[in-house]
Order: sequence, then structure tokens, then C-alpha cells
Amino acid sequence: MAVLGLNRKPGEALNCVGGECFKLSFIIITVVTLFGAVVSLVLVVKTRKFYRGDIYKKFREEETCVAENETTCGGSVREEKL
Repeated sequence: MAVLGLNRKPGEALNCVGGECFKLSFIIITVVTLFGAVVSLVLVVKTRKFYRGDIYKKFREEETCVAENETTCGGSVREEKL
């Protein structure tokens, strides 16, 4: 405070009002948010091929086999319940 030429009186509260008080906090939050957005976009690009593929194909094949009561399905032998 002395550098700014301000004198603090004993018992007086240290108050800061306005945009200048929180400017550094806003800048930090903005930088962190932008960093998170960039990381998210990188992950989207890296995983696009995986999610374009049929990731549920295996599960659909199993459901089809159970629904049709096939004894052989996907190379494995299933026992039919009577």
C-alpha cells in the first residue's frame, strides 16, 4: 500500500470494489477454460475414428443369437434351455 501512496488507518477494512480487483482472477479462469476447450477438441479429433465405427456390433450380435436361439453363434457353442 505504501508503494501506491495509500495509508491504512488502524481498524479500517481492506476493501476493493470494481473490475480491477478481480482482473487477475478473471484472466486465470479464462485461460483455464480455454485450455480445457482445447484439450476437449484434441480428444474429439483423436477419438473420432473410434466412435464412427460400430462399437456396439459385438453386443448386437449376441442379442441376435439369443433371440434366434441358435446353438452356434460367433464361434462359440451355446446350450439351449428346454
